[in-house]
Amino acid sequence: MAVLDNNKEGRTMIYPDGKTVSIGDLIWWNEGTKKGRVSLIVDTDEIRSEWGLDENGIFISANHMNSEMTSDVFYAEKDFEDEGIAKYD
Repeated sequence: MAVLDNNKEGRTMIYPDGKTVSIGDLIWWNEGTKKGRVSLIVDTDEIRSEWGLDENGIFISANHMNSEMTSDVFYAEKDFEDEGIAKYD
């Protein structure tokens, strides 16, 4: 399961392998079968409310080759491990 670290400015989202989630990260998703980029980190009440979500997570831009990122797919942080969400190295 993804872990959140509390810090002064908010919460830092962590991949199951312990790496920090950042906007623009090239990642595996869809059970590790596709690549995409993290386009938005949903980790505050304000962002969750704006998107109508109840859980923390990330939006993924499915076209990782495009410099303009979109918010195509949402994964809740509690599902990162089951869905194969991992930073692509």
